[in-house]
Amino acid sequence: MATDTTDQPATKDAVTIRDAEAGDVAAIADILHAATSAAYKFMAWPHTDKDSHEFVAAGMGRWDKVRVAVDGTGKLVAFLCLDGKLIDQLFVAPGHQRRGIGTRMLRDAKAMLPGGLSLFTFQANKPARAFYENQGFRAVAFGVSEAEGEPDVTYVWAGDGSS
Repeated sequence: MATDTTDQPATKDAVTIRDAEAGDVAAIADILHAATSAAYKFMAWPHTDKDSHEFVAAGMGRWDKVRVAVDGTGKLVAFLCLDGKLIDQLFVAPGHQRRGIGTRMLRDAKAMLPGGLSLFTFQANKPARAFYENQGFRAVAFGVSEAEGEPDVTYVWAGDGSS
């Protein structure tokens, strides 16, 4: 798929988006653990670092596509996992948030699947909800997550009309 790079010289803030590789599992799991620990303060998050590594290792075999953002120093700073048209995971490392990386990851997913995407997030995760709404996603259903038993919301991006 397309690689998204900036026109800037390679710095830690310039990122390249590429397909994940088997050797990326540990770095993806580290981002997952750090980002969920930081974002989910509104609930008791029971998942450990080991859980994150096991989840990512298992997911690499079931997700249809995993994309990563790599900074100019070669460090993974974000990842996005697709299960069909569902964005199953999208996380940016806490030290790299609010720099446009999540937006670029979504833009990359939208380019791959211009007919539309969906995702779930926790209702209490107000920063994520605002982010997705700013990216053109609309809340279409409210429920409770199966795994955590927390209120969640389903978001849909209807697509760009090209397909």
